[in-house]
Amino acid sequence: MFFGIFPCGNRVFCYNQGTLIFLPTDALPYASSRRKDTMGFSSEKRRNEVLAAITRDNGIKISELARQFDVSMETIRNDIKHWEEAGILKKTHGGAVLRSNAVSLRHINERIVENIDIKNGIAAKAAEFVPENGVVFIDAGTTTVCMAKYLNLMSGLTILTNSVLAASKLAQSNNQVMVIGGTLRGDILGTSGPWATMVLRTMLLDVAFLDCSGFAGFNGPCSTDLSDIEFKRGVIDRAKTKIVLADSAKLLTSGVMSYCEWEDIDALITNPTGEEKAFETIAKHTDIIFG
Repeated sequence: MFFGIFPCGNRVFCYNQGTLIFLPTDALPYASSRRKDTMGFSSEKRRNEVLAAITRDNGIKISELARQFDVSMETIRNDIKHWEEAGILKKTHGGAVLRSNAVSLRHINERIVENIDIKNGIAAKAAEFVPENGVVFIDAGTTTVCMAKYLNLMSGLTILTNSVLAASKLAQSNNQVMVIGGTLRGDILGTSGPWATMVLRTMLLDVAFLDCSGFAGFNGPCSTDLSDIEFKRGVIDRAKTKIVLADSAKLLTSGVMSYCEWEDIDALITNPTGEEKAFETIAKHTDIIFG
């Protein structure tokens, strides 16, 4: 079974077993009041798009970004300042570049093939924590999406996901798959935002498998996107068991901020590095499981 709800312009479409139903936004239980720029972007979305543009074209000039987004150069400077204060960008003469410890925002299809054996090992270990006939959440991310192949071997689960890629891999499984709609991020093919967070409030999860962009310098797993941070916090509030999946490379990267502290997480599943002392600080606050 496959069910999803997605916003689409000034309408929303619901997909349920081959049937599309369109609804006007005034029929929805929320309405966005965020101020939009001339391209229709909210300030939060534009800020994220500016970061994505700088990631794709490291060193792009402020003047080019202002032209691209049809806003003033001062607006772009403020966007860059926001990411600089978050530790993601570094100002240059007339532009900005990614800091060396900032996580890459390359498309998920590029990143998912990197260290694939490690990610599969982590995902296989994570599958051991899926309860029989349980309600399971799969986050959008390169390691979490690797769980799909193991969940396809199971049946009787209710699987919720904000990952378009994971949903497509699970669509033919013997489980009920529910896609959480919301604002779609192109780099991870995942949804977040107020709609997604609202849907979560109606759910109770047995176990949630969460992705992260890194955790260097933070007392918890991080994300690069503010709306994703809010969404992940919603997942944690609704899940009985919370497990973060991350390969050891995430020790060296971080994000805008942490979406929780390690005390809020039941376990971190990662890969052995031969330098397990690197995880000693985290191990004081949550279980470390090697896959």
